[in-house]
Amino acid sequence: YLTINNANTSVSLDSTTATLIADSGALSYQWLDCNNNYSVISGATSQSFAPTQNGIYAVAITQNGCTDTSACIPVLFVG
Repeated sequence: YLTINNANTSVSLDSTTATLIADSGALSYQWLDCNNNYSVISGATSQSFAPTQNGIYAVAITQNGCTDTSACIPVLFVG
């Protein structure tokens, strides 16, 4: 038997508040800085992430026993 588990890696951007929101109801999240080789953003482990500076961000999502990374999303209007 083969079981295929998928992780939903879609992310929404609330342009009013410059907040990124992972669309999945995953078990864990880790936001990443795409401009810095996908480096981990310390303490950014919630479903949503409000960057403090403009940049390009992604989230590593663990769901259904799988971990996958979203596309990089530009946030260019912080402040």
